[in-house]
Amino acid sequence: MQNQSESYNDLGNQLYQQGDLLGAQRCYLEAIAQQGDNPQSYYNLGVVLNAQGKLEDAQAHYQTAIRLKPDYLKAYSNLGCVLVKLNKISEAIAVYHRAIALNPHWATLQNNLGQALQAQGKPGEALSAYAKAIALQPDWVLPYYNAGKIWQVEGQQAEAVRYFQRCIELKLNHPSAYTECGYSLMAAGQLEAAMKCFQTAIALQPAFVESYCDWVEHNLTIPERPGPLDERDRAQISCAAFLKALQSKPDSPEVYSHIAQTYQHWGNVLFQYKGYEKAERYYHQSLQINPKNLTVYGQLSQCLAKQNRFDAAAVVSNIATLMEPRLSPDKIRAELDKRTPGESLDGEGIAVKRHTQPDGFYLNSRDWIEAVKFEGSDYIAIHLGRTGPSVTLPNDLRTPSECGGLNCAPCLNRIYRQLSPILMGRDIYHFDSKNGREIAEDSPPQFVVVVPQGRVWIVPQTNSWMVCNAIAVVTPDNYLLADVSRQYPGALPGCQKQDPTEHQIFELEDFPPLTEIEGTVAVLAGLSGNVYFHWLVDILPRLEILRQAGIKWEEIDYFLVNSIRAPFQRETLAQLGIPEAKIIESDRYPHISATQLIVPSFPGHLGWLEPWALNFLRQAFLNSVPASDCEHPERIYIRRHNARNRRLINEEEVIEFLAQFGFEPIETESLSFAEQIAVFSQAKIIVAPHGSGLTNLVFCRPGTQAIELVSPHYVRPYYAVICQLLGLSHYALMGEAFACYPIREAMYQNSLTEDIQINVERLHALLKLAGIIESNFSGAVSPTMQATFNSETAAEQLNQQAEVYLAQGKLDEAESVCLKAMQIQPNSAASYKNLGTALQRKGKIKEAQQSYLKALKINPNFAAAYANLGSLYGQQRQWEAAIASYQRAININPKFAGAYRNLAKVWTQLKKPAEAADCWYLAWSLEPEKFSAVECVNLGNALVQQREMTRAIACYRYALELNPNLVGVYHNLEEALKRQGKVEEAAIYGRKAVELGMNSGEFRQDASPRNGRKTGRDAWGEDAEALVHLGEYYYQKGQFVEAIAACEKAVSVQPNLAVAYKILGNARLALRQLEAAQQCYLKALEIQPDFAEVYGNLGTVLAQQQNWEKAILAYQKALELQPTFAGAYRNLAKVLERVGKAQEAAICRYRALSLEPLEMTAEDCVKLGNSLIIQGKSEEAIACYQRAVELNPQLSPAYHNLGEIFSNQQQWEAAVTAYRQAIEVKAENGRSHYGLAKALVELERWEAAATAYQQAIQLKVTSAEIYHQLGDALQKLQRWEEAATAYRQAIALNPDHSWSHNNLGDVLTKLQQWEEAVVAYRRAIALNPEFHWSHYNLGEALSQLEQWDEAVRAYQQAVKLQPDLPWISEKLGDALRERAMLDLAAALGCYRQAIKEHPEDLQNYHKALEIQPDDAEIYVQLANGLAKQGNSNGAIVFYQMALQLQPNNSEGLRQLEEVRGSYQKKNSSIKKLTT
Repeated sequence: MQNQSESYNDLGNQLYQQGDLLGAQRCYLEAIAQQGDNPQSYYNLGVVLNAQGKLEDAQAHYQTAIRLKPDYLKAYSNLGCVLVKLNKISEAIAVYHRAIALNPHWATLQNNLGQALQAQGKPGEALSAYAKAIALQPDWVLPYYNAGKIWQVEGQQAEAVRYFQRCIELKLNHPSAYTECGYSLMAAGQLEAAMKCFQTAIALQPAFVESYCDWVEHNLTIPERPGPLDERDRAQISCAAFLKALQSKPDSPEVYSHIAQTYQHWGNVLFQYKGYEKAERYYHQSLQINPKNLTVYGQLSQCLAKQNRFDAAAVVSNIATLMEPRLSPDKIRAELDKRTPGESLDGEGIAVKRHTQPDGFYLNSRDWIEAVKFEGSDYIAIHLGRTGPSVTLPNDLRTPSECGGLNCAPCLNRIYRQLSPILMGRDIYHFDSKNGREIAEDSPPQFVVVVPQGRVWIVPQTNSWMVCNAIAVVTPDNYLLADVSRQYPGALPGCQKQDPTEHQIFELEDFPPLTEIEGTVAVLAGLSGNVYFHWLVDILPRLEILRQAGIKWEEIDYFLVNSIRAPFQRETLAQLGIPEAKIIESDRYPHISATQLIVPSFPGHLGWLEPWALNFLRQAFLNSVPASDCEHPERIYIRRHNARNRRLINEEEVIEFLAQFGFEPIETESLSFAEQIAVFSQAKIIVAPHGSGLTNLVFCRPGTQAIELVSPHYVRPYYAVICQLLGLSHYALMGEAFACYPIREAMYQNSLTEDIQINVERLHALLKLAGIIESNFSGAVSPTMQATFNSETAAEQLNQQAEVYLAQGKLDEAESVCLKAMQIQPNSAASYKNLGTALQRKGKIKEAQQSYLKALKINPNFAAAYANLGSLYGQQRQWEAAIASYQRAININPKFAGAYRNLAKVWTQLKKPAEAADCWYLAWSLEPEKFSAVECVNLGNALVQQREMTRAIACYRYALELNPNLVGVYHNLEEALKRQGKVEEAAIYGRKAVELGMNSGEFRQDASPRNGRKTGRDAWGEDAEALVHLGEYYYQKGQFVEAIAACEKAVSVQPNLAVAYKILGNARLALRQLEAAQQCYLKALEIQPDFAEVYGNLGTVLAQQQNWEKAILAYQKALELQPTFAGAYRNLAKVLERVGKAQEAAICRYRALSLEPLEMTAEDCVKLGNSLIIQGKSEEAIACYQRAVELNPQLSPAYHNLGEIFSNQQQWEAAVTAYRQAIEVKAENGRSHYGLAKALVELERWEAAATAYQQAIQLKVTSAEIYHQLGDALQKLQRWEEAATAYRQAIALNPDHSWSHNNLGDVLTKLQQWEEAVVAYRRAIALNPEFHWSHYNLGEALSQLEQWDEAVRAYQQAVKLQPDLPWISEKLGDALRERAMLDLAAALGCYRQAIKEHPEDLQNYHKALEIQPDDAEIYVQLANGLAKQGNSNGAIVFYQMALQLQPNNSEGLRQLEEVRGSYQKKNSSIKKLTT
């Protein structure tokens, strides 16, 4: 008979097969509860947890299954897979090796081992594992596919193709295999074979392509379509043509021409959108198919130039030149720049008034206000959302170092981990936690900044896809305000990696015309501000920020929004009372300035709806929608068939399916804004593809169910967060994936635009799981399975027992009980929290931290776990992490008194009295019973210091409730009430103090006791604590004698009051009674040896006695006990200076400054910084100088010294900023101009550097070095004459500087002043004969002067010093050749003279011809000589050679005829004689 555990396992398996993961999980847990040693149950639970993405829990259960059954191979296999997903690769590999040792013949283990090795970056070992898997199971597709992917990544495409083709042989309907095979074939240049693979991949999943082509045909290619085609339209038209051709005529040339055009158009789209890297990829793909398209080369060249890759851009242009060698350079440039009007990649327009890029930026508008104090500027802080001080999170909670904006995968994964969606199976997700509120509320601060004469630049929307992608607010002194400026890709919550210097305004080459507006302009426009979602979430809430800042809308002259072309924009503004006459559209006026810009902060993170903004939208619109007699459907589907992207390709099928359950389709585009609100406010269930229509969820009633249909490649949490804020139930259903990604990339330029296909069966399952329709599975179980599901109850009881053990200090028992609870309920956050507490108390800090983090992963809203984590970080003195944890606990539970107390202690450690006092007060207000009278008095005093009089008074009054005899507290109350202007009430407490206090050192006696209580002297005589407070009060008032009397009375009542002796010592020290003060302090230390303040005071007494060594020891002891004792550091510094230890004194002063920055003057900070610089402590010096300019922004030396330090650290941008600030304060500081110039040189800002050098020289900062450096800068600017003058001035000041002579030579060669250049280079060589470039350059100049002997010697010396100089061999060869040619010319002249003198010497003719074999004249002269000697044949030969070289040589022709005639006559005579 089957036992109950097996029955639960069987039922769980059924539910798992049906996709009900939660039901299956409950069954497996019950199976474990029934039989805790059944490995199958743990394995099954691991499977379902893995399917839900709960990887750590799955890991734990697989490990339990293996512990119960050590040869459980399937558990090993699955455990390894989970470890790989958790990036625990080494552990996974070890698991697989253990399993393989148990069974080396299971192919699955070898394949999984290969995947782990591949993930570890060991492709060779991975291939070996895949080969073993294939050998064990030759007909299994997966190892072939995995091996193919490795070969593909390694660039071995032929091998990759071989493996993918084997996949196809084994499984003909494998779309991914066809896709990868096609990709590798394409990469290998086998386009025809690649296209056939893509054709088959499409045929296996035709729906996406068919829908895409159909939409293009019916929307883009019809004659009556509205408006002209843009680049995106052309890309989609070309792509549709390609897809049709690929499916019907795959061998047709049209396939390649269309796909090449598609890639080209997508490249243009991304170029216009400034996505240069992706555009470059598309251009390369286009050229791979059509490598002769000069236009694409031009576009690619521009794209590379936009990325500052100028060398690559030049290479691309040169390739085009090589392709068309017949074209002139001008013609090439014209071809490369060829564009049709629709293809233009550069905006056009003539600006009436141009502006340059900002000179820099301010991260926070408040910083600009405080730094510049521009007349009329203002910063109004408001508090709508929950914001706190910026702290650094621990590594476990920190943003990754690299961030890709809204599409950053690591950031999105982090947010989804925080949101903790429940995977219910079959790609169905349910969001039901409240973490969305926390993410939204963890927002940047809200404020309004007023910028007189400010300007704003907003990228206009130019078509349906080229939306506003950047906004920049610029101050009148030309600085970007980063916190009210934005650009895509934006940033997700938690990102701390945004760099304002990357804002595109800093690269903008040409601004649009500036429109100047008289009056006030409120800036509301934002990114994608014409999109309904962003209009409601990011634009309109800025109006509420204005209102909360006390700015009346009706007093604003104009409102700057992106546009009001859409009806919803006009309707919403009208409903808010904003008249159209006051609207300025940034799409029409993208660059404006105004008499006064009023700029509200952004409501929060881009696209993240804040809770206060949600309330604003609902109050502004929902309540104002008039009641309608029309009843709207409760179940609606939001259509998206008119959208240009993210269409639901099987929308009609989905609508037909939903109709049977009462859903009605709605087109939000056809409804007015008010009608949309009415529809959504009455809906109970909403189904919709991801898109702006779902923004109307903000108007739904709590309890509404929303089902969002999403693409698997574009999942975003915006609407889930809105649902969580409103208490709606949100489900997400993942669409089908189109596997052929090369084709997908041709269809869509990014995942945001991809269409969606929904599996109706999965939608059906979702409706059942959500309880929208009745499930076919009843959930009934057999009678034997009716046992109470008690695992949660058992775990809860064990946790309660653990807390009892913790309270009793039984840590081992507590740990054991927690482990048992986790075995029963692995997802018990309380168990992990209690375990962490036990481990922390046992000193196992790392293990405790892991337990707390695990608890938070299970329950991210577990305030107690965050508080415990904070205490752990505090124990390790990781203050910022502790603060972050405590604040998170408080955010979750604002009434968590313990978290406030502990946070107050941290702030106290960090010397943050205001923050500490605030936290102490909140803790007291929540749990006053946990505070003593003394603690309340101290808190009141701290609050008075922070001018929090109302709070202080409350604390003093509570202290008096606890102890009515605290006379000093009556005085404190009197003073606090006076500060509030409550003079009469203050007088009451003053009189009460007098009644209870002393007069002239004597206690006063009340007339009679009341209610049996002692009063007057008797009361005081028994209340030492009250006497101490009275003594402190008198001491603070400067009434030292009275203070002494009170404290002496206190110690007579209670002799061991160390604090009373401290006050006694302080009072006697103030009266210059040094010996008596010293004895009081020693008595206090005898009672309380760790009293740091007393050691400090003792040090002061000893210093006044000039007992320097003992004073030093006393101060050092005080600091040992209290490392944050700033006063002790200051006093120790003074003593160390007196004994000549200046360096140690500087260190102490710096530590005092870091602890209490308000206690030093600006000049003191500069002096301290100077001392620290001498000691080489740059970072400490920086802190001092920065503090100096905070205190006195007009302190030029501090800015200058900062510039010097930053220059030494090669932080050139920071150095430039510091030097410019120094110059701004003191323009005549030539040293700052010089430092600025050197920093600008390092940044290659030559024009600005040259100007700075010249300014320094004008201010009498002159030296050979500065003139030389000025020459270098001018040389970079090609200002040759000025550079030459600078180098000459440098040489005049230092004639022995070889570099100045060498560089002067360089400039003179540019001016073609060769002789002077030669002189300069020779002087440089004389000073530094080892510098090869001087010899090389000298050779160049001498070559220009044709002084070849000397040029050869110069080049030879350069080669000797540096054999691998560029082009040196060619240069030397040229010089040697020129010198040789001169020698040969001289020799030829000598031979010509010899011929004249001895025409009969035929050898001279031959020697001359060896030098100049093409000289016809010499050939004629040689022929004449031969003729004279009677050698007619020889003469004829040389005459003929002369005539070949010079056919028109009449003298040679005449002589040839004469010789021939003489020769013929001679032959005739010979014949006659012979006859």
